[in-house]
Amino acid sequence: MDRSTLPLAGKVAVVTGASGGVGKAAAVSWAKLGADLVVCARSDAPRADGYPSLVDTRAEIEAAGSRCVAVRTDVSVDEHIAELARRTRAEFGRVDILLNNAAALIPEMNLPITEMSVESWRYQINVNLTAPWLAVKTFLPLFPGHGGIIVNMTSGPMPGEPPIRRAPGAGFPGAAYPTSKAGLNRMTDVLGNELAGRGIAVIAVHPGRARTERNVDRLAAGGYNPADWQDVSHAVATLTGVVTHQDPMSLSGTVVYTPQGPRSDLS
Repeated sequence: MDRSTLPLAGKVAVVTGASGGVGKAAAVSWAKLGADLVVCARSDAPRADGYPSLVDTRAEIEAAGSRCVAVRTDVSVDEHIAELARRTRAEFGRVDILLNNAAALIPEMNLPITEMSVESWRYQINVNLTAPWLAVKTFLPLFPGHGGIIVNMTSGPMPGEPPIRRAPGAGFPGAAYPTSKAGLNRMTDVLGNELAGRGIAVIAVHPGRARTERNVDRLAAGGYNPADWQDVSHAVATLTGVVTHQDPMSLSGTVVYTPQGPRSDLS
């Protein structure tokens, strides 16, 4: 197959939080479309618990015929983000697509304010909001003169849908996670305007109710019906539509939503 004709041929994409879930699926999908990848997660070692790892992501990307650099990165550590950019520059000399996908999905995220520690609050805000801001700032010099695309993975209520009903006082999720994602949406709006002169589109993508390898038990524990949640391929289709869009600047500063199926609590 002539890979030079693929939609993302010649592009370099950086994906954070790429060991599993939407991040891994997007990275592998983009490799099949011709992109070379820099992928990262907090660990670059195989896992013993049955969940996928960055090792698996790299293997699948290389099996698709693309180059891949896997970097152990904790996005809550500033120097790790700087090292991720250094590795990207050393291996590829540029970046065309940056996907800020890493998120602080920790048990403490479900706690109500009376139980959540300030340390947990700060960690979630750091990973979910400060780290994407710092990644954009750090990677800006690597974008080529003709621009690029920055995608921020967000969440929150879907347009036209009422919130999912939870028991009074339930803390799923707690205040930090949705607050950080609301901030991410606003940051996307502001940076979309700020970076327009550089030809860089900044777009938030809402994956919808994406069912990942790790969230089925967490959903059930929080009162959600996992059957309402869709395979990650739905979110990846939205992401791919954004990064292959003929005019990504027309989407800059906005939130692009993944179409959803029916919900059992609305039937």
